[in-house]
Amino acid sequence: PRDWTCPGCGRSKFQILRWTLIYPKRADRHEGWAAGLHTHHDHGGDATSRYFGRAPARFAPVVICEQCNSADAVAKRKLGLRKDFSFSPFEIRQFVRATPHGFHQINYDLALRIYTSALG
Repeated sequence: PRDWTCPGCGRSKFQILRWTLIYPKRADRHEGWAAGLHTHHDHGGDATSRYFGRAPARFAPVVICEQCNSADAVAKRKLGLRKDFSFSPFEIRQFVRATPHGFHQINYDLALRIYTSALG
């Protein structure tokens, strides 16, 4: 919808646009505005979950911005968290600081606390 905002960071469609190099590895690369959107889902509910088998998803799949989707992956990688765990958009909103047209800053200490709390 026209008034969509990212359920993770709360930025509008306009605010998620970034000036960047488009097609960086191709001969026709050029600078321009780009915005990535991803369907974000709980990997813990995947049939391939190594740790617990298929578990009920903690949240329904939802479209979030590229920066929020990346923040989920980066936080898990940097903190050594389970790959089959996914932060919900509400949880991502708590540990990222978003800026219009820019990259998210991640509070890793808070991400770890959220992860620990989510596991019970």
